[in-house]
Amino acid sequence: MESPPAKGAAVVLHSLVGRAELNGKHGVVKMFDASRGRVAVTVEGKGLSVRPENLALADREASLVAALQALCVAPGPGWHSAKELHSRLLQQSEWAGVSLQEVKRGCTVLAQSAPPAANGTVADAAASETEAAEAGAAADPAARVATLL
Repeated sequence: MESPPAKGAAVVLHSLVGRAELNGKHGVVKMFDASRGRVAVTVEGKGLSVRPENLALADREASLVAALQALCVAPGPGWHSAKELHSRLLQQSEWAGVSLQEVKRGCTVLAQSAPPAANGTVADAAASETEAAEAGAAADPAARVATLL
């Protein structure tokens, strides 16, 4: 990226060496610090300072789906309603203007990316998640929003 993206732009981090685990993560631009040549970006609720060349523009829907996925793996109840996720997103400054309709679309995309349950029912997905949680395994975040559909 030749010039820094505008404030509020949805971005994807890439080519990071020191924090390679952040490559592919979605974020939102907060500001450009010209004196340091760095872009302030919020990723999963945390502020980062990144060189502009380590950012690529992302579409808003992809960034929203990534934010929803992060919320779904956060500690708390296993199943989330669209209204609850919307409320939680509004608490993050980078998503202050997101609409409930956008959240519902993002949940649909996330749920469609989930592997199908054994017989394709949401009840089986819930049972699988309960079994995984009891076994101490992490459940698929996409399955956690499957009940919204």
